[in-house]
Amino acid sequence: MSELKTHECWVYDYGCRADMVNKSEADRYINRQKYKRCLAMAKLCRSEWAAAIFIPEKGGTDKQAALYMKWENRWLALADKFKEVRNV
Repeated sequence: MSELKTHECWVYDYGCRADMVNKSEADRYINRQKYKRCLAMAKLCRSEWAAAIFIPEKGGTDKQAALYMKWENRWLALADKFKEVRNV
């Protein structure tokens, strides 16, 4: 979270200063990380189903390939929920 801008503020209950982060900036950063994680998992599933189909030495079956395809689609659908909408 080092990319986030911090703002120094006074915490009256504790009598000290604290660094605060804007909530919308933090949410945007967290959603970006979740989006990247979902894409990485989808990529992993794609490589596994491709290996199950095209590499006979790995011993994959069509049933395994179908399972990995299903999970790839699930990860991509979940990634769409976290996709950042940019106003251009």
